[in-house]
Amino acid sequence: MGTIAIVAVGYNRPDSIEQLLSSLLRADYAGDQVDLVVSLDKGQRQQEIVAVAEKVSWPHGEKIIRSFPERQGLRAHIIQCGDLTEKYNAVVVLEDDLMVAPHFYSYVKQAVDRYADDERIAGISLYKIGRAHV
Repeated sequence: MGTIAIVAVGYNRPDSIEQLLSSLLRADYAGDQVDLVVSLDKGQRQQEIVAVAEKVSWPHGEKIIRSFPERQGLRAHIIQCGDLTEKYNAVVVLEDDLMVAPHFYSYVKQAVDRYADDERIAGISLYKIGRAHV
């Protein structure tokens, strides 16, 4: 398996990106080098979100903050984040309204190992759909 990067995607929600980054900091990376890319679309609160990202100390690899000078829109922004596969073997793209479980990275590694050579697979979903309680 090669390098994996985590991409935290943000837009206009400093509290949400802070929760996502906090959950990423609590996760177990099994000693792996994992870069963190915080990718921020242009919005009214962009500077607040940049400040949140800057104060995070990422001990697992390089921390890269990308803040766009012009609004990209969600679709274009996510596609640009996916383009990071040119640098990394795999990227985990997480929108700012998510939080990860402490052992999510173990699942990521297993999924990447399992499907790395299968050219039919372009993406793997990590989310869980909630079930209505009756």
